Amino acid sequence: MASRINPRKVAHRAFFYMALVIIVNSLGGFDLWHSPMCRAGQTINVSPGQNLQALVNQYPAGTTFSLAAGVYRLQSVVPQNNDSFIGQTGAILSGAALLTTFNQIGAYWTAQVAVTQAASYPGICRPTSPACMYPEDLFFNNVLRIRAPNLAAVGPGSWYLDYSTGTVYMGDNPNGNTVEMSELPYAFTGAAANVTISNLTIEKYACVAQSGAIEGSGGTNWAVGGNEVRYNHGRGISSGNGMYIYNNDIFNNGNMGLGGTGVNVLVQSNQISYNNYAGYSYYWEAGGAKFFGVQNLTVQYNYSHNNSGPGFWNDGNSQYVTYNGNQASGNIEAGILSAISSNITIANNNIWDDGNSPDGSGIWWGAGILISDSTTVSITSNTLSNCMDGIGEILSNRGYGPNGQPYTLQNVMVSGNTIYQTTGFAAGIVVEGSGFDNSVYTRWNNIFQANTYNLADPNGYYFYWLGQPMTLDAFWGIPSGGGSSPNASISPSSLTFGSCPVTEACASQTLTLSNTGTAALSITSITLTGSNPADFTENTTCSSSLAAGGQCTFVILFTPSASGSRSASLSITDNAGGSPQSAPLAGTGSHDVMLSWTGTTAPGMVGYNVYRGTASNGESTTALNSSPVSGTSYTDTNVQAGATYYYVVTAVNSSGANLTAASNEASAAVPSP
Repeated sequence: MASRINPRKVAHRAFFYMALVIIVNSLGGFDLWHSPMCRAGQTINVSPGQNLQALVNQYPAGTTFSLAAGVYRLQSVVPQNNDSFIGQTGAILSGAALLTTFNQIGAYWTAQVAVTQAASYPGICRPTSPACMYPEDLFFNNVLRIRAPNLAAVGPGSWYLDYSTGTVYMGDNPNGNTVEMSELPYAFTGAAANVTISNLTIEKYACVAQSGAIEGSGGTNWAVGGNEVRYNHGRGISSGNGMYIYNNDIFNNGNMGLGGTGVNVLVQSNQISYNNYAGYSYYWEAGGAKFFGVQNLTVQYNYSHNNSGPGFWNDGNSQYVTYNGNQASGNIEAGILSAISSNITIANNNIWDDGNSPDGSGIWWGAGILISDSTTVSITSNTLSNCMDGIGEILSNRGYGPNGQPYTLQNVMVSGNTIYQTTGFAAGIVVEGSGFDNSVYTRWNNIFQANTYNLADPNGYYFYWLGQPMTLDAFWGIPSGGGSSPNASISPSSLTFGSCPVTEACASQTLTLSNTGTAALSITSITLTGSNPADFTENTTCSSSLAAGGQCTFVILFTPSASGSRSASLSITDNAGGSPQSAPLAGTGSHDVMLSWTGTTAPGMVGYNVYRGTASNGESTTALNSSPVSGTSYTDTNVQAGATYYYVVTAVNSSGANLTAASNEASAAVPSP
């Protein structure tokens, strides 16, 4: 990558120097090109005490802000498109104010703060935490103090805020301690696209329940990774469309660790623990992670534990949700909970000592995996050990979905799981409410098959079916609601990726395998065949069995190894008619050259011209672009394999005349096929 040269100002002359940066596809520079520092126009070093929002407003979109170690107190940021916020080790964003002036009034110590009470706050509190919904928190030396609902309830370890006077009443002597109160509602929010937030500690923001210190719900394609997110009153992180949440440690947040809504959300390799310190009701919304009305969510390789509420939870007509390879333990109500949703895949998860509830011990109260009024669910190849209950399902009156039909419990396939159970129920379905017959057991295709049960008492009543507890022998002896034959189909029938740079992965596309039959679809192999199978990769949510009425997906990635036409086929061997099922895959490998430069301004300027040559200082006098380039980047797609090209850029006016001298020259060698 060429070094950037700052524009020089020369008296009475209207020319400048532009630093030109080139990446040639298939040269191995793609990570550099896609990194925030290369995509951004520049990197700005930030120190504690500087105003982050003022810096964001000062610099153009696509800037990288590198935060040095230290505490950035009372900072809230609305990023611009493509902005990146990268913390050096020890960089902390805090939404809390330091309290330093105290008075003693009787048994209380007081301080003054400037906060405003809202008309109302979302949330339902547990009886033991009646002040949970108020977003401000008080800390002594980073240790949370319990908020009292009124002054009379204040004692050692607790405090109360009188909004009308701005007075904080503390039951402990604050002198000699570091005392902080969270005040700001968020660290990051806004509608920007492609924002990166990484390697930061984000703490003590006074976000209300169902909003996050990192509030990504309004943005698109945010990448939030490698952060420590803690002591925020609502959520630590709220999701949005295309959001990638990865490798974060999300713990000790007041309402829950993370959650929200969005389309095409990926949550990967996070640790989510000890959330819901504020004491919200986990029947309302609290715990590790909860997603509401989300579409195409993948939750994989995370560890959610010791949360006061479910470890993982989808609700509110969520669709196409996959939980794969996660771990869960020590959570209340469920390790994984799916409620009033559809097309859910739960596979290859390890759940232990989970699903316990102080309110009851039956399936209604909790299980390692709990399915409530959801349809088309595949639960396969999970291991559950010593949970309050193993895999449980609930049918109840939960109202109506957007399609006007009641939420129900149908097409739930539980197959190939291993369950260790000493007490409680290992598996089963409970029905709560009126107006139901036995269809949920006999006709709605809810099937338990080929699971391994390790029971403390082989003759114990570990199963709940047809409204009663029963033994394993009785449970196995009663057929569940299945049918007689599977039917497999793939949609769309083929994928075409178009032209993609050689050795660079194109945007992925998805195939959906559906079982429209009345019996489980058994999948024996999934392979890529054809002329160029190595140019395509697949990542699937499918397991060895797909329930009748179920769906699973294949995410296909095209990475051409050479130029020209490339093709393969996805082949699925199964027990349905017409096996193997196949879908042709096609794409074209191409070379191109990507250029970017540092922008400038000149009187009358409307954009830039790009000139190319095949020898140094031999650029053509005719621009490659037919009209001025408005941005500071350009892709030259008309190149030949094995050739070397030379480029310069000028600023031009509306008639196409050059307003500046040419930039520095940069060259690019295009690889051979």
